[in-house]
Amino acid sequence: MVDRSDHQAWENAARRAKDALFATVREGDQTQACGTVAFGFGWASIHGMRTVASHRGQGLAARVLAGLADAALARGLERVFLQVEAENTSALTLYRRAGFSTVWRYHYWRPAQS
Repeated sequence: MVDRSDHQAWENAARRAKDALFATVREGDQTQACGTVAFGFGWASIHGMRTVASHRGQGLAARVLAGLADAALARGLERVFLQVEAENTSALTLYRRAGFSTVWRYHYWRPAQS
């Protein structure tokens, strides 16, 4: 899911976040997987997890996730959360294997089309 056309802009934006860390798995000068962890109010928020489609299933996202979780633990934070779309079964499998569970679900409302 790292889009070659915009991943550099996304990466630059993530690096500017206050009190956040950005992790990548790179092959040469190409990012193959990435994610961000932000810290605040005693929590670590993991977001922006992406893996290039051709590199999925190789454990790269698990490496990124483990690195981000280790960064939270190094700061003394044991409360970590993330958000994922319910249809993203690959990500859900990864997060469950890492010990995450569903706590709540979001429901989005939008105005009826006229």
